[in-house]
Amino acid sequence: MNRINLLPNGRIEELARRRRIRRWVVAGALCGFIMLCLSGLIVQRIKLLNVELQKASARVAGLKRNADSLEELRQRVDSLSDKNKLISQFDEAPSPTDVLAALSQLAPADLRFREFVITSPPIAQSESGPKVNGSRAATHDRGAAIEVRGEAMSDAAIGEFMRQVTASRRFVSLQLHSTRHIGDNSAILFDFDLSMVVPQASGGIP
Repeated sequence: MNRINLLPNGRIEELARRRRIRRWVVAGALCGFIMLCLSGLIVQRIKLLNVELQKASARVAGLKRNADSLEELRQRVDSLSDKNKLISQFDEAPSPTDVLAALSQLAPADLRFREFVITSPPIAQSESGPKVNGSRAATHDRGAAIEVRGEAMSDAAIGEFMRQVTASRRFVSLQLHSTRHIGDNSAILFDFDLSMVVPQASGGIP
């Protein structure tokens, strides 16, 4: 079948140009719609990611606060533990009354004490420790280091005191640091270091 177009050539070209323009417009509108949809999805995804990031940041901050709280709690527990150990050590240390009573029982009449200082908390004694009355100190006994200063009227009094301390079960060590005469007086100043046994509650020292 033969078709005869009665339109002028200029009109035919114009119609063809309009059809092309319409196709480009439709294609551009479709592309714009697709881009708009994609941009909306991207924006929504970005918002969701921001929300997740904020939640993650909040969780991290919470964990950091918890870690700081745990560290502070650990430091407090360590501090309380150290204080309890210190209190326990000094609870086990002999009292000044006990020290004075034990030393006075061993001191001859012409020897007196001017000062004694408990220089350290008790330290556990073992089977390898010094002998007391020919036998090792019991493993459950503890020794507290004590500095003793006093004066005696003679060297013999100091020697007798040292013999009594060495023979006593209340003391596990004795060291004479110095003796010094007081001017023209016959009195002699002395300075001892000794370790006094502190029995635990399960046992005692006669």
